[in-house]
Amino acid sequence: MREKSVFVFAFIVAFTLTLPASSELIYELDLGSTVTVQGGSPEALTGTFTWELSSAPGLFHAHATELSFQSESFTFTLNTTPYNNLDSALFPDGTCFFGEVVDATGLSLGTVEISSFEEGYYTGPINGPTNLVLPDVVIVDHSGGPFIGWIDMSATLVPEPATVLLFGLGGLGLLRKRRA
Repeated sequence: MREKSVFVFAFIVAFTLTLPASSELIYELDLGSTVTVQGGSPEALTGTFTWELSSAPGLFHAHATELSFQSESFTFTLNTTPYNNLDSALFPDGTCFFGEVVDATGLSLGTVEISSFEEGYYTGPINGPTNLVLPDVVIVDHSGGPFIGWIDMSATLVPEPATVLLFGLGGLGLLRKRRA
């Protein structure tokens, strides 16, 4: 009977791993992410962003549908107007670039661009990276103005509720079979 339980759990895990990636991927900033304004000290940065992926030859475009970052002095939220003409990109070699137009509070400019100055990298599959590391995301005036500061961030993919539920059900099934 135990062999059957192990088989059922293995089937659930295999099924979960073959599910197609969600069209929207939610990322949470990791501890250690910071924002620094020119002339200031680094501040801890927290928040989330949601990417919608689309493929193109040789890369995946990642368009943010939500973004909300906070520090002690600053808040950044996604600018959802046509003024936001930037996307992020993921390449098969594991490198990535981040780019979005955001509305900022706590800065002298209300709308700024946050975009990679140098390439970052990701781990996991290109159609659903599990971790992103973006060490040099600059903050500049979107209309071509001066350098304002930078963001050093890493982010982790938030598991889909269905995946977590399937793992939980599989584990419960194993416990129940052991007791029987």
